Amino acid sequence: MRDLTRAGSAQAVARAIAEGENDLVVPASWVPEEIPEGVRVIVACGFPTGRHHPLIKASEARLAVQSGATGALIVVDASAGEYAWTIDLVTAREAVSEQVRLAVGIDAQAPNRAEIERVARRAGAEAVLLVERDAAGGCGYGVRSSET
Repeated sequence: MRDLTRAGSAQAVARAIAEGENDLVVPASWVPEEIPEGVRVIVACGFPTGRHHPLIKASEARLAVQSGATGALIVVDASAGEYAWTIDLVTAREAVSEQVRLAVGIDAQAPNRAEIERVARRAGAEAVLLVERDAAGGCGYGVRSSET
């Protein structure tokens, strides 16, 4: 999703649902007002860089869940280190219930991906999603699953 306006996001979500998509990743503040049964909305918190304060990411996750999201993707800063990654995920987990799926978002090109994944699993992440960069090296708005 490259059109990062609320209208653009709403159109992309509607199109994805019409095409039969059941799992959607959207910006944290853009949870659709109406979510059809069987559709899971995962919000991206701290997207795209992960360089947001842990309390901001946790607040984004909590508000989105209260608005109907079923999962939270907590994007971490690959350059921050183990302590920061742990704090990001533990703080987010404390902000949402255990029923909310918690995933970690990692820069797909991060040289320390395996280390981040290990720390994320230990901190309670249930899934790992890779944030892909576009051809120019900027952060794109696509994510892909590494593993669940």
